[in-house]
Amino acid sequence: MSYARLGLRLVVLIFALTLGAYLFAYATAGAQSSAAKNFRPDLRRALNSKTGASKTNLANAAAVARKNGYTPHRVDFAPSAARRPRAKASNDASQSQQPQQQRRAGAALPASRKTASRDAAVARASTTGARIRPGTSLARILHTSQLSTDSNAGSVEQFADANFDLVADERATFDTRGGAFDIALGRSGARYEAYSAIDERGTFDTGDDRSIGVLTIAFDTNGDYARDASNLYDLYRDFGLPSATSVVSGTTRAGREFVVVSSSGYYNYSDPDDPENEPTAGVVLFTPNSFGGYDFARTLVAVGSQQLNNANALALLPTGDLVVADFDSNELRVVRDTDGDGAPDTLDPVPYYSYQFSDDAPLDIAANSRGVVFSHSVGSSTVMLALYDTNANGFADTEEVVVEGLSIDDNLVLHGLTVDREGTVYVIEDALGASDRTSDGGNGGTPLVDAFPDPALNGVLRDGALYTTADNPTAHALTGLAFGTDKKLAPVASLS
Repeated sequence: MSYARLGLRLVVLIFALTLGAYLFAYATAGAQSSAAKNFRPDLRRALNSKTGASKTNLANAAAVARKNGYTPHRVDFAPSAARRPRAKASNDASQSQQPQQQRRAGAALPASRKTASRDAAVARASTTGARIRPGTSLARILHTSQLSTDSNAGSVEQFADANFDLVADERATFDTRGGAFDIALGRSGARYEAYSAIDERGTFDTGDDRSIGVLTIAFDTNGDYARDASNLYDLYRDFGLPSATSVVSGTTRAGREFVVVSSSGYYNYSDPDDPENEPTAGVVLFTPNSFGGYDFARTLVAVGSQQLNNANALALLPTGDLVVADFDSNELRVVRDTDGDGAPDTLDPVPYYSYQFSDDAPLDIAANSRGVVFSHSVGSSTVMLALYDTNANGFADTEEVVVEGLSIDDNLVLHGLTVDREGTVYVIEDALGASDRTSDGGNGGTPLVDAFPDPALNGVLRDGALYTTADNPTAHALTGLAFGTDKKLAPVASLS
């Protein structure tokens, strides 16, 4: 009898352990578990994601519509009247600061990148050598991705300005496993690396390869500014994202960290059958857990839903709203935080801002802690705008030109713009380096990061300084910019 009871107890124990393991795996995996494959950024695809065809046709958007696309609220651009008047290019900052149209009375003149001794500054910035000192706050460490343009190599690099002269003098490499197209840092210190990749699907047949969006969540568990653990997410499998172009991270009012990722929605207007064309962009939000799954996931904009065309850049506002750059539509869209929990949840059908000129179409955006939104387009001498919601109705209504003379390469994916805790605005110029060939209308300039101080956090920028450059301008590209947050100090609302 005792053997029978023992046997029965063993059977019950085995069943209980099996059921417990199953339920544990189900509960911790969330919507999906992390991907087991080792993907790398598909740089070829990114380099082909030029805005040229889209931007050209935007000027006549009423006549040229995107197949299965979103129709912008404003389609009245005329090719002869849609261009912003530009100041004459000059190496003298004082000469380049010319009044622009659409400026408010008494508004400050736009800043300029400092061009005196530019070659010497590039040489100095490219020699950043000292390692970042232990204990340096992530709020003072700029992260960017450096991609090889002739191999699949890439890295996430970190820079710090120890003496506050707006030139990086300390550095550490966080990750050497391929880099990313965009980067965000969570309050926890997690690095969110978003990029597009090719899923070969376990076969040798390239015909069944699939373009996917990927997010790597990387961790520095011992504080040495180097990756030592990570989880990888297949965003096509989980959300249907065919690419991953932009990423931001925030924290709810309850203290839960979340991440938002978008696909590009790239579309070649001159070739509706281009195999690189994507459905209209999607935007997803989720809270990852430590087991490589999701505690919560929410689709903000479904891929192919035709609610917007592109989602080539994202920026979180202090209100919890999410601003989305839609380059092809010449608009900024906004996903509202309708329930007040500090995280966006509902796309507003009305644009946050519709640009006045077609050549201001937003390539990248960033926002400071007072809610000023910065944006720039593409061009060899383009401008940066500051957008203001002057009547506090939740929509931008005023724009100011705050920087002139930027050299921004024509690419929907590879770019960078961010704001640090003190309000300084950082922007990547000539992101593609030598890959921006003159034969294709480019300039092959050195990829670099410029910094423009904004001590009052009001969008009135001072002249910029060259912060850092790519290691090898003939073989490297720079993309994605992000700072972390300071866990002890609250965001700066104003320094004036």
